[in-house]
Amino acid sequence: MFEIMSPALDAFITTTVAPAIGEQDWTDLFRLGDKEKGIDGKKYDRSDPQVQLRMLTENITGRAKAGWAPFRAVLTRQHEAYASELRVVRDQWAHLQSFDDDTAYRSLDTARLLLGVMGAMSAAEDVDRIRLEPASNDCEQTRQEEPQISDRRA
Repeated sequence: MFEIMSPALDAFITTTVAPAIGEQDWTDLFRLGDKEKGIDGKKYDRSDPQVQLRMLTENITGRAKAGWAPFRAVLTRQHEAYASELRVVRDQWAHLQSFDDDTAYRSLDTARLLLGVMGAMSAAEDVDRIRLEPASNDCEQTRQEEPQISDRRA
């Protein structure tokens, strides 16, 4: 899921902040915040879902420039909640925690919803296919396991 989301998240973030920062890499906004905290030399990868989701859920742009909240033009509080939920899932996934079917389904659905609101319809459709795939496999397996009705009369 995150490998599908990452290019779409990067494109959304880049497009959204470009009017204010131009060609500058958006991860430089993290470095500005780090500098204020006395942190130097930390590297941020623009294709890392953790960094991308932090960009959507933390006030990174507002720390760079007071009152600057470019994502609010597109993302509501509910959409930010989707990104927050996906941050938790990403952290659990990165630390090799397992997911039950319900959690996996919900995470995929949340990703689909967030991608859709960002206008990344192709990525949303790809995630949706993954979301629906286990269900269709389960249904097919159930059909194969069901006893066949015969024409025998009792």
